[in-house]
Amino acid sequence: MKARRMAGYRSARAAATALKARPATYAAHENGSRGFGIDDARRYAKLFSVSPGWILTGEYFHDDPHPRVSDAAIADDITESSYSKFGSKSDPYLNIGEVLSDQDIFNFGKKALELLTQFTTSPQAKMPEENISVAEVFIPQMVKGNIVQEESEGWEFVAQWQFPKKYISETLKVGPNDISILVVVDDNMSPTYKIGDHLIVNFQQKEFTVEGVYFFLTEDEKIHIQNIKRVKTKFILSNDNPTQSVMHPEITVDKKTIIIHGKVCGVIAAT
Repeated sequence: MKARRMAGYRSARAAATALKARPATYAAHENGSRGFGIDDARRYAKLFSVSPGWILTGEYFHDDPHPRVSDAAIADDITESSYSKFGSKSDPYLNIGEVLSDQDIFNFGKKALELLTQFTTSPQAKMPEENISVAEVFIPQMVKGNIVQEESEGWEFVAQWQFPKKYISETLKVGPNDISILVVVDDNMSPTYKIGDHLIVNFQQKEFTVEGVYFFLTEDEKIHIQNIKRVKTKFILSNDNPTQSVMHPEITVDKKTIIIHGKVCGVIAAT
């Protein structure tokens, strides 16, 4: 409306007539009840001698090279004599002879988008994705490597990690309370998992389902993180490191002798 009235068209019907457009369509574009694209914006901008970006966004910048309008220019008492100045060199706001290139329009639109991003009121734009806290646990026995003893029993919570809720549910496909973090202290699974990596372990999975890397105890009550593959009633335990491991031997055992405590579902690689 501001650009139209500034250009001397006191009504939407008058502007529509000049554009050879349907008055109802133009009025809907002007009052915002119907959207329009860059082609229409260019037509309106050419008629009103303003920037197409200004028509689309209603915003202009002090360093915008395109024509600008003043509030005074659209006062209700605008006279025909004032219209005659439009496009003349004496008018400080208008330059009806300016030709706008696609690059000009692109540059202006880029600035407008930057401003809109800063001041948007959209809740989705302002609110960060909800995060989930995941505990990192320390198990003394994993470091000592011996049979569970009184002084080494128990788990210690040593840190909290933040993960996007979407990553937990859609990528790892686990519940937010199912997982904890364990740091790798042996190289038996190298190069897949190296010492210092942090494993994301689903501790709610206490049964073998598919071949993968599990966190489990053997009959001698030692903790292992190894590949498990089932063949009938047997489990084949293996490592990724080609060097034989004394702490985590590659053996075949009866599946009844294994107590599974969790399955590795992700890793945070050490830097």
